[in-house]
Amino acid sequence: MTLLFRTGTIASAGPRSLDAGSPTTTNLAVLPLADWLQRAKDGSGAHETTGVIIDADIRPADLPALTGAPLIVVRLAKFTDGRAYSIARIMRETHGFSGELRVTGDVLLDQIALLQRAGFESFEIAHLPTIDALARGHLPSIASCYQDLPHMPPAIRPTLRRAARSSTANNSNENRP
Repeated sequence: MTLLFRTGTIASAGPRSLDAGSPTTTNLAVLPLADWLQRAKDGSGAHETTGVIIDADIRPADLPALTGAPLIVVRLAKFTDGRAYSIARIMRETHGFSGELRVTGDVLLDQIALLQRAGFESFEIAHLPTIDALARGHLPSIASCYQDLPHMPPAIRPTLRRAARSSTANNSNENRP
């Protein structure tokens, strides 16, 4: 069983595969990189209506060619592979990618908030404990962030947050008789 989790909601559940030409919940076919690039090369424009699935070991030089895809699915072989985070940040910040970024493969509950922060919007999850936790509405959040990102709310450093809290408390104590 696979669950598609999209920005806070369960979009679909059930067995699915992301083989060449298989439909996704967005009614887009998802093609392997070589097939998608071939469609882009032939000039028919068909690549603009299909998503592309890539492995996390894609060469950074191949990423700019994907900016025209409406959906990019990054396949993780292991949950310890951090290259997906870099792919998302490069696509969003360097190449201005505005389509949907999805991660599939070995995705665990604790990674979802961090992957969202990197730029992913949807998650294809097969890990049963993660599916169960999401079905119960449990989603861990990030307590503090140090860097601002264009696609996320502004971050505040924890030290500044404490300073702001203590100055507010001090000001409220000064107003007491």
